[in-house]
Amino acid sequence: MQDPLAFQPPAHIRVHRTASLLLALIACFYMSLVQLNGVDFWLLAKLGEITWHDGAIPRTLLFPFTEIATAHFNAHEWLSSVLFHLLLETLGEQGMAVLTGTLGVGLFLSLARLAHVHSGAPLPLALLCGLLGLCVENYRHVMRPELIVLFCMALFWIQYEKLVKTFHWKYLLVAALATIAWANMHGSFVLAIFVAAIYAAGALVDGLRATRSLRRAFSQHVIQLCVAAVCIALSTLLNPFGFDLIEFAFGFGGNNDLGKLLGEWTPTFSMSLLPLRGLWIGLAAWTLILFAMISTRRELRSADWLIFAFFTLLAAKAIRFPVFLCFLVPLYVPRALQQWVPALNDGRWFKPLAGTAGLLLLTTITFGNAHGAYPLLDVTRTKFTEAMVREMENPRHTGNVLNSVRLGPELIYRAYPRLRPASDCRLDSYGLDYLLYLDAVLHQPKLFEEFVNRYEVKYLLVEITDFARFEEWEAWKSGDWEVVLVDEKAAFLRRRNH
Repeated sequence: MQDPLAFQPPAHIRVHRTASLLLALIACFYMSLVQLNGVDFWLLAKLGEITWHDGAIPRTLLFPFTEIATAHFNAHEWLSSVLFHLLLETLGEQGMAVLTGTLGVGLFLSLARLAHVHSGAPLPLALLCGLLGLCVENYRHVMRPELIVLFCMALFWIQYEKLVKTFHWKYLLVAALATIAWANMHGSFVLAIFVAAIYAAGALVDGLRATRSLRRAFSQHVIQLCVAAVCIALSTLLNPFGFDLIEFAFGFGGNNDLGKLLGEWTPTFSMSLLPLRGLWIGLAAWTLILFAMISTRRELRSADWLIFAFFTLLAAKAIRFPVFLCFLVPLYVPRALQQWVPALNDGRWFKPLAGTAGLLLLTTITFGNAHGAYPLLDVTRTKFTEAMVREMENPRHTGNVLNSVRLGPELIYRAYPRLRPASDCRLDSYGLDYLLYLDAVLHQPKLFEEFVNRYEVKYLLVEITDFARFEEWEAWKSGDWEVVLVDEKAAFLRRRNH
């Protein structure tokens, strides 16, 4: 009997492979290491604090000083908010930034696992495709519920791929548990329903093509996948709001006017998005996926083409959705790469992995990540400066604040209830009309005067571009307002004699 050690590669090859893996991990961590800058993070952390301490989810908007404070709050991210509160309390702000980088590494490994489960890709090839998938996701890699549920989606998809190959209740159970967590964290949980239905429909189409008979097409495998799809759909009902949450998720996502106030809902191919790196990375990924699927078309199921069509349409709807193409890369690219470069056996894929990781790391260090961000640089310009944080936390400041929508969340986290905002970023609960009205208040002097007098507004917190316009107004020139702090991101003003 031969010694098993005789089959191990030489020491220098093992060192090279270890170095390749470490380089990939470092690249993933560095490109994912960003500051806390998601506009909704601070709001959710505050909501999570209230939910955790009160033992109940807020049912109204609560924070604003206007009548809308009593309006219904769609708390579809309630579990994410509690998680954010606990993490922030435990890790602190700098620790959360490190966690964001660590989550990038975790997502990279999850995508690599998906590549292996789907196509049996060898480890280095699976890691390479996981790295490419992470590049697609990177333009939206900030601490937000979407980032957390990408792990739920990865776990769901890995288990469902196993389920499609070999039906077993344990795979369905884990997929359902991932869906339950997903449904309580983010409205994108409806994708689980679509994906499960697509797998069942695809299996039925394959059966029809093979048997030419609808009755015989409903094989045991098809029936099992139909049952699984129903189970996944039912699992989404396990949330505090029941069917209302599903109705909300479908209704809100179908609103074509969301892009008027929320940039992430801007149609993908709008001219204003042409400078966005994420758009071009998404287009490159989509093209790669398409060519990969064409090359391996004889090995694909009908479900694969249906999944590609569904996520293509989704990616074209709004700029927030190409992020989900990160899952299609590990699903469909590995087999194509093996066809395109047949000379590379299992072990030799470590060289392309190392080269890609090294190039990615060098590019990110030089030009920033897919969002143009660096570990110590906030490119969103929504995170308060240290000076602004001190002003927000100053107990002398009390009263109503007319604010820009994007500045509302951190204002709430730092100063509520001592300072109360006019709005925050919960468009799904405020409604488009209310937020458009507040936007008009910040653009029209007459509306502005009427609003601040009606609600006894004492402070103004606006982005620096809005302040430049405000300086031309009579309300400023007449001396009614004084500067508390103006920095490179925002202006905080106080109304005199109030």
